[in-house]
Amino acid sequence: MSRSLIAAALLAAVAGTAFAAGQTTPPAPPAPNPMMHPGHTDAERAQMRANWQARRAEMQKKHFAEMDANHDGRISRDEMRTGMAKREAEMQQKRAGMFDAHFKMMDANGDGYISADEMAAAHARMGGMRGRHGMGMKGMGMKGMDRPMPPPPPAR
Repeated sequence: MSRSLIAAALLAAVAGTAFAAGQTTPPAPPAPNPMMHPGHTDAERAQMRANWQARRAEMQKKHFAEMDANHDGRISRDEMRTGMAKREAEMQQKRAGMFDAHFKMMDANGDGYISADEMAAAHARMGGMRGRHGMGMKGMGMKGMDRPMPPPPPAR
């Protein structure tokens, strides 16, 4: 009797595991990070994340379509090389435009040269050379970024 009871229990366990394995539930989305976008509710952060993921998916589709020159649904080495060269040329053009705007902003008198006084004035407008990329944001029109930097930590 005990053998048939053990066999029945084993069969029920295996059948339950097989049934559970057959069910598929989508993975839960990652919890919103409260450190990102402080002051927003979890629902707002979740919506921002969903919007970002949707934009990223659209950009990936767009970039794939741009590189797939013959529209066969795949990208060859040549298509990728050509697509990357095109994107690099576009980025180079944007950087050139940013450089021109930056130079024009620093060249206050428009003579085509930046004097030491013009550079000092530009640095004062930008809040000095500081920040992760060596560029301050003071006076550059970025909301909330024109506050003074906190003092550096004490030397050890």
